[in-house]
Amino acid sequence: MSTPSVSTLSLCVRKVQPPALGPGDPETPELSQMVDVLTRAFSNDAFTAIVTGHRPHSLDVSHARVLSKYSLTAGLLGGEVYVAETTDVAKKIVGCAIWFPPGRALYDSDDQKRLALQPLLASFSKDLRRWWDDFLPKYVKFIAAAVGEAGELHSWRLQTLAVDPDYQRKGVGTLLVNTIAPTAALTKTPLCVDCSEVTNVEVYQHLGFQLMPKEKGGDLYRCREEFTGMNGDPFSMWVLCRP
Repeated sequence: MSTPSVSTLSLCVRKVQPPALGPGDPETPELSQMVDVLTRAFSNDAFTAIVTGHRPHSLDVSHARVLSKYSLTAGLLGGEVYVAETTDVAKKIVGCAIWFPPGRALYDSDDQKRLALQPLLASFSKDLRRWWDDFLPKYVKFIAAAVGEAGELHSWRLQTLAVDPDYQRKGVGTLLVNTIAPTAALTKTPLCVDCSEVTNVEVYQHLGFQLMPKEKGGDLYRCREEFTGMNGDPFSMWVLCRP
C-alpha cells in the first residue's frame, strides 16, 4: 500500500491517557504502537546510538527501542504525550510528541526514576553508566547556559518529536508542535527543544524556533556544544526556543 500524499493525508492529534504503569507490566497495544513509531524514527539517529553505547548507523536498532520505551514511559508519568494518527478506520499512529509542561522535567519524580530511568540504566553496561554519570551534569550545564537555570522549568519542553519515516515531510511534526502552541501562548510561555542534527535545527527554525542563547546571534557554530560518546564518537547539540 502506498503512503498517502500530503494532499490526501488526513490526521488528527490527541492527548494520550496514561495507562497503569508498573514494573514488568506488558505494553498495551497503543503503547506498543507508539514505541514502534519512536523506534522507526530514531533507528538511524546517530545521537540515539551514541548515548546508548552503540556506534552511529549501527545495523542493530534494539538500542533505539529501549531508549524510546523508557523516554515514553517518563513522558506518560511526568509530562504530556500526544499522537498524530490517521482518521481512517485503521487509525494508524504516525507521529508522537513528548512534552513536559512548565515546572516539570524528565526524570524529576520518583515514579519516573523508578519506572523509566532505573530500568534504562540497568540495560546499560557499567562503562556506559559511568559515561552517563559524566555526561548528564555537562548536559544540564549546557541547557542552563542556553536558556538560564530557571528557563527550562518555565517553558514547555519538547523532549521527543518522532514521525514515522513513511510520513515525514507531510506536516505531521508541525501538527504536533502547533497543538501545544495555543496553550503556551495563553501564558506567554516559550517552547524549548534540544537536538543533535543540523537538519533538525533547520526543521525547528522553520517552525519558528530560535537558536539559544540569543546573545550568540543565532550562529549555528557558536550556539552548539560538543560532546564525546563512550566510544569516542563526537556529537554536537543545540538548544532552540520559540517565543
